[in-house]
Amino acid sequence: MSELKTRARQSNFECLRICAMFMIIFSHLMGQTGAIEATTGFNHLFAILAGSASRIGVALFVMIGSWFMAGNRMNASRILKVWCEVLFYTALITLVLFLLGYPVTTLQLISSFFPFLRRPLWFAGAYIALMLLSPFLNEVFSWEKSRQTKLLITMTIIVVIVSTTSRFMDTFLCNVFGFSYLYLLTGYYKFHIHNENKGKYKNIMFLSAFLVYLVIVLIKWYSSTMADTNTLFEYVYKLSTQYLSDFKSLPNLIISSAIFYYFSNTDMGSNKIINFMARSAFGVYIIHQTPAFINVLWNSIFKVNSWINSKYFVLLSVMTVLLIYIGGVGVDTIRVKFIEKPWVNSKWYFKLSNMLTHILRME
Repeated sequence: MSELKTRARQSNFECLRICAMFMIIFSHLMGQTGAIEATTGFNHLFAILAGSASRIGVALFVMIGSWFMAGNRMNASRILKVWCEVLFYTALITLVLFLLGYPVTTLQLISSFFPFLRRPLWFAGAYIALMLLSPFLNEVFSWEKSRQTKLLITMTIIVVIVSTTSRFMDTFLCNVFGFSYLYLLTGYYKFHIHNENKGKYKNIMFLSAFLVYLVIVLIKWYSSTMADTNTLFEYVYKLSTQYLSDFKSLPNLIISSAIFYYFSNTDMGSNKIINFMARSAFGVYIIHQTPAFINVLWNSIFKVNSWINSKYFVLLSVMTVLLIYIGGVGVDTIRVKFIEKPWVNSKWYFKLSNMLTHILRME
């Protein structure tokens, strides 16, 4: 296997992590509040533009994680840490809301303590599965380059082409298979292309990615305004929505790959502010997407329904996303300092980590 040293806290990847989370929060704001359907005029265009990139953000998150895992020995303690982070937030938030009298179902309360059994956070479950599979996926990188290429071509036909031509999405196995494909694709780029290519045409590729996204968004926007007049426009709207809603579709793969290519070849050094803000990106995701908290967040805290059709919709949307991210970073910083650090330094965490390492035979 080719050797490629990477720095754990390169700010180019950390900046990309922040950008990906902003894509996801914007999309949740627009999709979970009904803003895409409720808005009109320019607000409607903005809602679609800002609210259609969540699965691109998902692909970027997986690619960033894959970049650092590919070819490296899996640290079992990292899996345990991610699991504990999800469990801490989902259980605590759901329990607090239940005690405060918010409408929390029994199923939500129970599943919050077992976050991977009923997948209240689909990304977390699929990502942990990818972490568990990474030692086996890494074996592929020891193959001859030609065999790796053939495998990727085969997986592209199975994953990408099928996802582009049909609705092949949103089941656990489907997502894990898609994540595994992104892992192998990122590892292939890391070991066979990155150093040789040296960022050629990165600006053109980044601009091309933006233009592809913009074209699909404009098609989705225009077809949505005409869907009631013609069945063809209704079909085009559904198709463009499908493309943007699946991280494995060919358009999304082109966009996310080009963006990742740009950032992986952009040297930002190590910026403390960027690294600090990026450290809690996963925590921000868990906090604002804990199922019992979603309606509370949008309807009780930010009261989105009261300003969906406001002339300040764009400004209020940007402010809401910023507040969610900054607030999430603040909460997660407290958790890391007072909960995570004492826990990971405890003898119980050490024992559990060693047990998991032994089970997975990583030593």
